[in-house]
Amino acid sequence: MKIPKNIKIIGRNIKIEYMNEELDRNGNDGLCVFDEGKIHIKNNYKNNDELYITFLHELLHWILYLIKHNDYNNESFIGAFSEVLYQVIQQIER
Repeated sequence: MKIPKNIKIIGRNIKIEYMNEELDRNGNDGLCVFDEGKIHIKNNYKNNDELYITFLHELLHWILYLIKHNDYNNESFIGAFSEVLYQVIQQIER
């Protein structure tokens, strides 16, 4: 899987940025900045699986946010969904 520098979702341009510093006080690996149209992802992953799952996780936040879904900030739901989605994508890419 290749993570783009930018992605368009429902007409909204989203910029993906890699960050060296801690993203927030909670130690999250990724962060959506809705008012700036950005996804921040930490850049010191030990393996690509974690990186890709984090990207999908933040992407799902954006998708649900843009379609005004109530679960756009539901970490439990998005965490489970992103891991399952990554498993499916891995099978498709083989």
